[in-house]
Amino acid sequence: MKRGVYILVLLIVVGLLLLVNVSAITSTLGASYRPGETAVVELSGNILEPIAFENVMIKRNNVQMALDYDVKKLGEKYYIWFSSPRDEGNYTLWVKNLKTTINGVPSVIDFSQNFTVSGSFIDYSVSPG
Repeated sequence: MKRGVYILVLLIVVGLLLLVNVSAITSTLGASYRPGETAVVELSGNILEPIAFENVMIKRNNVQMALDYDVKKLGEKYYIWFSSPRDEGNYTLWVKNLKTTINGVPSVIDFSQNFTVSGSFIDYSVSPG
């Protein structure tokens, strides 16, 4: 009987430790934007060091695009804004050398997320920087 209780307590403790140490970086990047539209993306998760301007890029077919963008920290959150490309197609938001924790261990990762540009050119855009 005592052995069964010890095993149950051990499984509960291990389960709690695994839940506490899991961490992920997420973003509010939309799935689709119109050409020229301004995107404002919030990055959330355990970001250990500031995100450098030169580590953020938009790529198409693994080629970096020259776009108007910036990255800012407001409070405890990081925001990336950019004007979506004028050409329709599939693109990727890349953040290189992002310092975070994975399973409780400090790590350096490359975060990427895909989005699509389609539709007619937007009538207006803003530069929140």
